[in-house]
Amino acid sequence: MTKSNQKMGFTYFSSTEQLVNQQLDIWMPSLQASGGAYVVFQGNFDVAIPEDAFVCALSSDLQPFVILMLFYLLQKHLMTHLCCLISIKNGVVNMWS
Repeated sequence: MTKSNQKMGFTYFSSTEQLVNQQLDIWMPSLQASGGAYVVFQGNFDVAIPEDAFVCALSSDLQPFVILMLFYLLQKHLMTHLCCLISIKNGVVNMWS
């Protein structure tokens, strides 16, 4: 039987109440213990994702990703969005849109 290269990840709560250390210290190790390899944080330009979220994810051996939902006005009343996925690993920033 061959070992699978597939990894499981989780999307973390987007509520700012869940981004405090007390919650992160509970959830990050639990996600990793459940077989998680990465965690996705959803963000925008209105609310910052604290550095502690990334530190806690990395200390739990979870690769953090950020999805930025950027809304912009195309015409008078037509709004759309651009989704960017950002990963930071070993000081290197990767971004996909």
